[in-house]
Amino acid sequence: MESICIIVRKAPYGVIQAGEALRHISGAVVHKLKTTAVLLDDGVYLAKANQAGENTGWPSLADGLKELLEVSKGNPPKIFIHAESMKNRGLHMTDMIKGAEEITDDQLAKILSDTKTVMIF
Repeated sequence: MESICIIVRKAPYGVIQAGEALRHISGAVVHKLKTTAVLLDDGVYLAKANQAGENTGWPSLADGLKELLEVSKGNPPKIFIHAESMKNRGLHMTDMIKGAEEITDDQLAKILSDTKTVMIF
């Protein structure tokens, strides 16, 4: 099975990168690719639970990510959140959507070395 890793470094509001990343994650799952998403830097906010984006004019992308995890039972994407990025923003795994996993720098390096294609948003 072909694999893809989609790295999200931008916050989900104010710019389109996180939304485009979510669209690509969904498309990769539909096309039956082994899909991994890694949330780094401000990209960790993509998986922050209970976002209230309505005041920004942007939809809650965390809801879209959560829904994707719920509906893609046959080939769910792996969602990884970079521990150091989360810590630097005062966040914890308890702040994140269910189904995401925390990873270290070493685990990130392994994911990237094991993946055929990498996209960065």
